[in-house]
Amino acid sequence: MQTSLDILVLEVIGIGVIFQIIWLFITRFGRDQYLSDLTRFSKPNSRLSKFYSWRMESTNNALKEGIAVISIVLIITVSLSITQQGIESLLFLLPYLLFVIALVVLSVIQVIVRVHRLSKREDELLAKMKNKEDKINEAQQIVDWLYSQGKDGDGRLWFILYRAAQLPNPIGYAIRDALFEKRKEIEKGIEPEGVSSETEDSGIGIE
Repeated sequence: MQTSLDILVLEVIGIGVIFQIIWLFITRFGRDQYLSDLTRFSKPNSRLSKFYSWRMESTNNALKEGIAVISIVLIITVSLSITQQGIESLLFLLPYLLFVIALVVLSVIQVIVRVHRLSKREDELLAKMKNKEDKINEAQQIVDWLYSQGKDGDGRLWFILYRAAQLPNPIGYAIRDALFEKRKEIEKGIEPEGVSSETEDSGIGIE
C-alpha cells in the first residue's frame, strides 16, 4: 500500500511538472506566432496567436487563464488519486497536491504580473500619444529613440508599439507609419544620427 502511495506521489508531482512544461511551450509558440503577426502588421491568424493576443489584452484575461490552468491541474491530480487509491488517499497526498498547486500558482502569478506591467506601460504610451497634437512626429521620435538604443533597447516597448500599431485610430496609424518608415530606413541602410552601422535590429520581444 505504501509503495503504491509513493508511486502515486511521484505521478502527481510528475503531472504537475509536465503540465507546466507543456503550458510553457504552448505559450512560447503562441508568443512567437503573435510576434510574427505583429511585425507583419497583420491580425493574429492562428489559434495560438489569437490565444496569446487575448491573454495580452488585459490582466483579467491573464487571471482567467491562470484560474483555468490551476483548475485543470487540480482536477487531473485529484481524479488520478481517487481513481488509483480511493478518496482516502487525498489526506495523505494533500501536502504534495498543495506543493504542485503552489508551483502552478507561482507561474500564474508571474504571468499576471508581466501582463499587468505591459498593460500599464501600454496605457501610459497611449495616454501620452493622445495628448499630443502631432501624433506622427511623436511616434517617429519614440521609434527613433528606441532604435538608437540598439541591442540595449527595451524589447517590451517594441512589443507595445507594434501592438498599438494595430489600433484603428489616429494613434495606431501614426505608430504604424513611424514603424514602416523606420523599416524602410533599415532596409536602405540609412542609420539615424548616433547609431552605429553595425547595430542590428533585434526585433521585438518580451520576457
